[in-house]
Amino acid sequence: MKKIIVVMLMLISVLAACSSTVTNLTEVEDVPEFVQDSIQLNVQLQLKEENKNSYYITLQSDGDANFFIM
Repeated sequence: MKKIIVVMLMLISVLAACSSTVTNLTEVEDVPEFVQDSIQLNVQLQLKEENKNSYYITLQSDGDANFFIM
């Protein structure tokens, strides 16, 4: 009985965590200086952290880049 309760609580917590994620992606025209200074030229895709809840994704490409959220 305890195993069933533990499994159900774990399942509920996983489902709750998955449904609470909010994604907000926006394209910026002016890249902040700290991002420009930290870009590694030999790395195509990079993630830069501004603060706990704010990140910059940089992609080096010869053409246009499009994104979509699933």
